[in-house]
Amino acid sequence: MHNAKRQQPSTTRGIVRKHTIEQKEAKHPPECMASHSAAPQSVRQVPSWLLELRAAPQSVRQVPSWLLELRGGPATYRGIHYLRHLRRQRQFDRERRISIRTEGPLGSWFTLKAFIFGLNEVHGDFRRVFFDRFRALLQEPNHEVYVRRMADYVRCIQSKYMFVRVERPYGSKRFVMGYVKCDRVFSFARRLEQMRVRLNRVPPTLLTKVEVEENKALRLACVGQTDYEQAVIAAAQKKYQGKKAPLCAALEAKDKDAVEALLDGKANPNDVDEYSFNALHMAAWKGCRLPLFHRILGMIHDVNAVTKYGDTALMKAACSNHLDMVVSLMNHQGIDVNAQDRFNKFTALHCTRGCNGCDYIFF
Repeated sequence: MHNAKRQQPSTTRGIVRKHTIEQKEAKHPPECMASHSAAPQSVRQVPSWLLELRAAPQSVRQVPSWLLELRGGPATYRGIHYLRHLRRQRQFDRERRISIRTEGPLGSWFTLKAFIFGLNEVHGDFRRVFFDRFRALLQEPNHEVYVRRMADYVRCIQSKYMFVRVERPYGSKRFVMGYVKCDRVFSFARRLEQMRVRLNRVPPTLLTKVEVEENKALRLACVGQTDYEQAVIAAAQKKYQGKKAPLCAALEAKDKDAVEALLDGKANPNDVDEYSFNALHMAAWKGCRLPLFHRILGMIHDVNAVTKYGDTALMKAACSNHLDMVVSLMNHQGIDVNAQDRFNKFTALHCTRGCNGCDYIFF
């Protein structure tokens, strides 16, 4: 009984094995199986399509179309893996063509992006200038030190140059190396705005005391005005709103703070009033601080402009006995000391009569 039970599974296994062999013979002819068994072990494990693929060219542009069609159809794991490899290779070739610069001054040569980054880092110390020094400047607790260091930092970043790639001719994918200023490659607007926001914490009196005229002009041109200065400018513009020449009216009233605010607000010193006085005529006549006078003088288009009565700014300064202004005007490049008025044909030398110390300047 026990022997019969043990022989039954053996018979079943034999029947199943015989059935499996018959199925294999029907699916694969004996000669095919013989050739398959005679092939090496490495060849038997590689599909035929992959053997054809190994003989195909490796360039991305020369990949057979049947392989590209595998993306949308059934494919083995090895086919999908190789398609991913081709995709990565094609992306790498594209980035390499974009990042390579050729036809440089030394002939046909190649420069990768990493080399340009490293060259700029070594040449311009970009990381320290644009990151470390900038963070240290914004975190400076001393207001006086910050005002002085801010002007130096602005001059530093404006003088920075960097190496870039320039495509010549455009669209040819052929690049040469260029050497240009950094502000032509990327914008400083965000950094300058952060510096302006930090400057709002500086007291206005301390800013006026510490900041010299040269640094103030640089700061107004690059960083901009503080919130307090913008409020003062708005108040000065409102005060002299109805005047034909607000700057002349402020100089005539000797309102020096309003004059500074109007100049900061882009007021034009070449505007004239009803007597054809511009800001330079009024400053030479009524007087002002010498740095303010130099600022107005640098913005005047015609230093020999005349008033309604034919007077120049040099005549007005000589008549008012403003020696420092007379010296500044005579040192100006376009000044005409022989200009005459319209009525008496007087020159600036005639206007010095009765003025102590002015007449010797003209000799």
